[in-house]
Amino acid sequence: MSHFDEFATLARERRVIARKPHDCDACCEAGRIRVGDEYVRNSTLFDGSWEHANLCLRCVEIAAELMRRCPCDPIVATLDCGETWLDTFGEVEPPEVAALAFMLPGEAVAR
Repeated sequence: MSHFDEFATLARERRVIARKPHDCDACCEAGRIRVGDEYVRNSTLFDGSWEHANLCLRCVEIAAELMRRCPCDPIVATLDCGETWLDTFGEVEPPEVAALAFMLPGEAVAR
């Protein structure tokens, strides 16, 4: 469940190394986060209930690029808003952003 119009009681984002495989909650690719991969774990507390999202570094970079371009818009952890880059920004996505969509597991590195 997402809370677009509510403020979290507590939010935490941390980078961790996977001890077991995880699906990425942004791209929904099964097993995208492999054992030994670094990934981001987002934890948010809403009304006494914790919500967690595991994000592969590819999706973290895509979300970071979206935040750089639209710092006022909330970025949903699933990155599934149904809009295209062209719809949102009125331009074709830059090559470096388009390349992120084809990044293989293990190609993303921490900055």
